Amino acid sequence: MNVFHNTDSEKRLDPGPVICGAGRGGEECAKADGRELWLLGEMYEVAGLREWLLEEGIDGESVYSVYEFALVAEGVDREGLMEKCMDTMKTDGDLGMADGTLLRQVGRDAVKGLALTRARHGKWRRMEWKYVRDGFRMLEGWLKANGGAYDVGQLAWFRGIACELEIECLPLKAMHSTIQRSRYVEGAWADSIVARKQATGDNKYEVEYKEERRYDLGADARRAWAITLDGEGPEQRMAVVDKHMHRVYMIHLQSGARVATTGLGWGGDGGPGELQCPWGVAFSTSGDLYVSDYSLHKIFVFDKQGRYVRELGGPGTGQGLFEHPKGLCFTDDGNLLVADWGNDVVQVLTEDGTFVRSIGSQGNQLGLLMGPIALCPMQGGGFVVLDTRQRVQVLDAQGGFVRGLGSRGKGPGQFLDAGSISVGGTGEIIVADTLRRDVQVFSNGGRLLQIIGERGDSKVCWAMPPTGVATGPMGQLFVSNGTSISVLS
Repeated sequence: MNVFHNTDSEKRLDPGPVICGAGRGGEECAKADGRELWLLGEMYEVAGLREWLLEEGIDGESVYSVYEFALVAEGVDREGLMEKCMDTMKTDGDLGMADGTLLRQVGRDAVKGLALTRARHGKWRRMEWKYVRDGFRMLEGWLKANGGAYDVGQLAWFRGIACELEIECLPLKAMHSTIQRSRYVEGAWADSIVARKQATGDNKYEVEYKEERRYDLGADARRAWAITLDGEGPEQRMAVVDKHMHRVYMIHLQSGARVATTGLGWGGDGGPGELQCPWGVAFSTSGDLYVSDYSLHKIFVFDKQGRYVRELGGPGTGQGLFEHPKGLCFTDDGNLLVADWGNDVVQVLTEDGTFVRSIGSQGNQLGLLMGPIALCPMQGGGFVVLDTRQRVQVLDAQGGFVRGLGSRGKGPGQFLDAGSISVGGTGEIIVADTLRRDVQVFSNGGRLLQIIGERGDSKVCWAMPPTGVATGPMGQLFVSNGTSISVLS
């Protein structure tokens, strides 16, 4: 094997063939591979080897051998090699984990270091359990490649490192498919891990959303905004606000056809059924559509065919009057909640517009409201409300403060321009943010579970920044962006 390129003044090492040829199998041979690189580096210009490795010689196939080299205690300059290997371990794909094809030459110290690197790379990420699962599978692949299934000492070592990986962060479903089905752990040991997970009740979110369907609102649409859903099965409908066109579309979900358009025109003089600045939408229990108008300070009501029925409210600060109403929703008991933005309250009305009570008052502290924007009912009573302070508050059925989440900022769990909120089937709180260009999912208790978007845990590419979100009966998310509605499942 020719590994040298001679010139008049120097001998240079081309390490590529050496690394590709490494991997004779077994613990001592693995260490020998690393020592071989060290010896060659000692004999032939260390800088040439190290620089080549750092620039182009470390990838998914060579990372294990180079890491062995970086672990050799004596001799040469290996600065940066271990860090480069760890970076590769964080970003590369399969790395031969599943079948052990690249792991035969790896020593125990190396596989431990790399598995822990992979697992801990996901720390504090929403889907961190995936990285932990990768580390576990890497250890499994190493055992498969090196005969560890028949060595009691190796299996005990494997279980110890698996605990260091913090495998209890895996969701229950992933625990069943990863740990309980592993041939390298005892059933009783795996069952005990699962039992502890079940006892804590902390099953981290494991859903990855993908676009299932997209509704195009048509060539005459301009900007989809708030969304609401009505009914189930073949007759299910969706209403979508188009703020720029001053109207609301009713869409038949099964066919995708637009069955009605309300508030036609470019904002008239506020005549019957004429919208100037529609904002929030909600279907009543009888199927009528309620639409808030930010400019007219009213709530308009349309029937199932989109025909104007009546209007509620008007400008003012009294009971049943509004100052720039925004979000709407109906509670389980049939009452209408109105985010009265200008009055810093949530008003509770019956379907016919009769005032029931007012919730909240102006203030920056939790439990108070500052320009409520959007709201959504919680299962079992109560509701969540988003206000202009870029925070979400969970309130009980009487309007009492329960807990808050979020704040203004760029970090995970924070908001820049959140404008829509929904509640999922298991109580998760879902917030769409236009400036962040993502949708964030929180547990019922307020813990960030997942970020959906181009840079999130679920990679979904929006046509335009998301502006509205609603939850379907089967757990789908309906997200408005541009002139379309993406259905994520």
